Amino acid sequence: MTDLFLERESVWSRLFRAIDGEGPNDQLNSFLRVNKEEFYYLLLRIGPKMTREDMTMRVSISAKQRLCIGLRFSASGDSYKSLSFLFRVSCSSVSQIVREVCTLLIDELKEYVK
Repeated sequence: MTDLFLERESVWSRLFRAIDGEGPNDQLNSFLRVNKEEFYYLLLRIGPKMTREDMTMRVSISAKQRLCIGLRFSASGDSYKSLSFLFRVSCSSVSQIVREVCTLLIDELKEYVK
């Protein structure tokens, strides 16, 4: 694991606090293209299915962070490499997370998807 990924939790928590902060909702909206209520609704619906257990040697990627990665990919079309640097997660994890989030969103929100 590279030093870049070892900083994941501190960088992630600062990023999410900045976009989910006390201030106006538009930062979260412009970053993920969903407002705060929609984000937490989606997290409530698919979060339990994305939750992983921590391992002895590493902390798992939280459901909240997984949802952010998937939504950011959908909102921006950024490359997996770009998302890897932004969220401090490996490229292979980003690709798995994006597929997982998209599949879960489609399955959970069938009544809204045509």
